[in-house]
Amino acid sequence: MHFFSLSLTSSPTPPLSPLPRPPSPLSPPPPSPFSLSSEVYKDAGVNLVTFDYSGYGASGGAPSVPGAVADAAAALAWALGGCGGGGLALTPSDVVIYGQSLGTGPATVLAARHPGLAGLVLHAGTTGALRRRVDGRGGGGCPAPPHPPLSLDWAPHPDEAIPVAGLLPMTACPVLLVHGTADATNMHAEPVALAAVVGPARGAFLSADGFGHDDVETRCPAYGPSLRAFLGRAFDGAGGGAVRAEE
Repeated sequence: MHFFSLSLTSSPTPPLSPLPRPPSPLSPPPPSPFSLSSEVYKDAGVNLVTFDYSGYGASGGAPSVPGAVADAAAALAWALGGCGGGGLALTPSDVVIYGQSLGTGPATVLAARHPGLAGLVLHAGTTGALRRRVDGRGGGGCPAPPHPPLSLDWAPHPDEAIPVAGLLPMTACPVLLVHGTADATNMHAEPVALAAVVGPARGAFLSADGFGHDDVETRCPAYGPSLRAFLGRAFDGAGGGAVRAEE
């Protein structure tokens, strides 16, 4: 298993514009808050790529909804070898996108734009993700109203949440939803609504009874086996890589 932690030297705006200077792996990687899932990835024989959004951690710039989506796209492009010959040179079918909390928004955008991805994990997310954490506004964890499926020309707006429920019908890969029933940040009703959008044919749901927003990964006994089983399904028994959109 290889661990790559990326930082972005600038905030690429608008989304889908030419990429900025390629993000570079940091060596050695900084301490990871998700050591348990790192072991899961190791056991599954996959690589782990993480990154900081602009305005967070080692990345420069300022937080924004379009910037976060563009940052996630830059990290995926690096994993696919699209940064001037750098990166891992994976194919989309080698990649599972993992978004946690606000990261579920950009993760869903990437899955909608790249239907050939192996899988999508939405952990502690919402039906309309990101805006509340970026600029302090939002619905206080209440489920967003139903959103109709969107078209492929959808683009993020600085004043709008990312409509995860509207984007999910545009995805084609298997989806794992992970959520604690005691999550006080994003209500448990959120993934229930998302599960209905995805449907049982390609969706799986780990409802972690009694766990909250930040402790499913580290304390829930079912987390490791559930994620491992999902990765096995997504990669169909083959090795691959994983890109994780950070919280």
